[in-house]
Amino acid sequence: SQDDELFVESPTYPGALGFLRPYGCKLIPVPIDEHGIQPEQLSKLLQESSSSHSSSYPFGENDQQKRKKRRVLYTIPTAQNPSGS
Repeated sequence: SQDDELFVESPTYPGALGFLRPYGCKLIPVPIDEHGIQPEQLSKLLQESSSSHSSSYPFGENDQQKRKKRRVLYTIPTAQNPSGS
């Protein structure tokens, strides 16, 4: 939904992006290298995403329901397309 954030490898399979975009969620690119996702970059993005939301919304029940949710990390664990890593 539009309230969700999905982390995706960058670059990633274009077919997956074409499938995910119509849902209106925010796609957040996570850098990869020859070994796949860079864990330190994913951790940094998670911290940035979390802090930006917690500073924007107080922790009241109704406000918490409005917070964006990080639900998915789309990754290709072997034979990553298009990078081949």
